[in-house]
Amino acid sequence: MIGDAPESALAEIDRLKNMMRERDRSIFKLKQEIGVMKQIERRQQRDLEQLQSLEEDAPKIIRLLKDELQSFKAKLKQSNAIRTNEERLVRQYSDRIRHLSERNSKYKKLLKERD
Repeated sequence: MIGDAPESALAEIDRLKNMMRERDRSIFKLKQEIGVMKQIERRQQRDLEQLQSLEEDAPKIIRLLKDELQSFKAKLKQSNAIRTNEERLVRQYSDRIRHLSERNSKYKKLLKERD
């Protein structure tokens, strides 16, 4: 039995050393997981702050977009008025050209008949 004591003590020491190595590996893995979780937390916090900033800016952005839309509507209305006026002028000029062309043809015909 006395001879077994040192061997059993050595075996116990080896067992305890193995347990400590396993515990150290577990601690290392836990520290890595904590690091990853902290990164995720920082990223989520940053995203949350950006979202809150957008929420605060949303009324201002909406107002600016509405103002811009009103401006575009006014420009479109003005552009349509100009286009309508230009189309009317084109029709008038076209009618005038047709009328003058008919008169010109009549004068040519008269000149031909005179000769």
